[in-house]
Amino acid sequence: MDKFYDITAIIFDLGDTLVTHTIDEASREEDASKEVQDLLSREGYSISEVFYRQLKMEMWRNWKEDFARSGQEFELELFLNHLLCRLGLKQEEAARLVPSITNIIYQSDLKSLVLKPTVKETLTKLEDTSFKLGMISNSSYSYDHIVEILNRLTIAHYFDSVLVSSREKIRKPNPVIFEKALQSLGASANSAVFVGDDPQVDIQGAKSVGMKTILLADRKTEAKRLNDSDTKTVEQVAEILGHIEK
Repeated sequence: MDKFYDITAIIFDLGDTLVTHTIDEASREEDASKEVQDLLSREGYSISEVFYRQLKMEMWRNWKEDFARSGQEFELELFLNHLLCRLGLKQEEAARLVPSITNIIYQSDLKSLVLKPTVKETLTKLEDTSFKLGMISNSSYSYDHIVEILNRLTIAHYFDSVLVSSREKIRKPNPVIFEKALQSLGASANSAVFVGDDPQVDIQGAKSVGMKTILLADRKTEAKRLNDSDTKTVEQVAEILGHIEK
């Protein structure tokens, strides 16, 4: 099997690489929106769930596109503050309710989050082989939220470094966040592998700083789309073990 040799560090993406949801995004969004609408109603605000969801989706899409173009990231709390003000709340009332609404959205996501197959066994084998392990997560959730997810799924202890875009204020594929992850692990780019599920954000981003790359995807559908002979493609996380060697 074709391998990457002289590897000292492996850095992972989080969402759809190491973890996935048992409930689809639309259903999670619907459940959270109902809870938010109930909260706003109890606070005396007459805002329909449909209007809340439509405005939130429109603003979320625009914010994500704008920040993606700049290579920067925003925090969920900042977004929600702007959303509530657009819904007609005064700034001080919006600021008061943001923590509760953040928690509603976060808990809705958290309850359906699970590890993907073979993840824990693979991390254990990598740890036993003394690879340095890192993570870069593009997320508007806080660093503490992401660490809580890792702790709940009992994989936090495997990682020597965890970078979250909301705290770093930059997001993949911005090369700066990859360089920062390498620095935090004391690894050079040519001795490190990035494992992710997004050909542009994860793979091209990591390659831009000279890292080796492994794409987690269906081989048949992704091999042609990727058009990159240097990147290995695997369908299960455990398969990366056959592509790396110290």
